[in-house]
Amino acid sequence: MGGDAKVFTFEDVTVHNKPKDCWLIINGK
Repeated sequence: MGGDAKVFTFEDVTVHNKPKDCWLIINGK
């Protein structure tokens, strides 16, 4: 894997809170 990493804000992640669409923040990443 390589290339430019996409950066998501905390607000971006919080809307993905359904069982089939769950995003996690681990160690602030």
